[in-house]
Amino acid sequence: MRVDAVLVIDIYTAYVLDRVRKVSKHIPAFNWRNIRVKFHKHQADILAEKVSQELLYFYNTKKIDYLEMNVSRSKYLMLSRDNSLFPSIVKNLNDTNGAKLIYSMWKGYLTEKFKGYCDKEKIEIEDVHTSGHASVEDLQSFAKAINPGMLIPIHTFSPDKFTDLFDNVRLVNDGDGIII
Repeated sequence: MRVDAVLVIDIYTAYVLDRVRKVSKHIPAFNWRNIRVKFHKHQADILAEKVSQELLYFYNTKKIDYLEMNVSRSKYLMLSRDNSLFPSIVKNLNDTNGAKLIYSMWKGYLTEKFKGYCDKEKIEIEDVHTSGHASVEDLQSFAKAINPGMLIPIHTFSPDKFTDLFDNVRLVNDGDGIII
């Protein structure tokens, strides 16, 4: 079902989507109709330093700010994470009464503190399960598309098998630091 809403992604998500579009042109891109990009200073600074400052100008063509979101009568679907950015996003919105947060991570990550925060802000939490598990073939296509300098297997029972399936694999034990 198509709706006339605007999907707001952060600049980091815009960058990731650009990278994985090498796999399929059907993956959404920041410059598609009804997709806008929200700049968060920390993310923009990291992308400018680690990748290219030119990216900021590139994504700026679809930039959206809170003023526009608060003035416009459009419906917005905004990608966010349960982290320090979420309260600053909510703080900058005029009215969150009736807003809905679609929560698609493992329920064990959903803390009472976060639920209390959403309740206080009158944001309804709707749990939508997503498995997060991809096939080996999909993971290989993804790795080929982004061509990482280092691939570290995580959240797996068989990290040692990755060396046979992928290039540039580095095995790291839980709790070990890495130097890039």
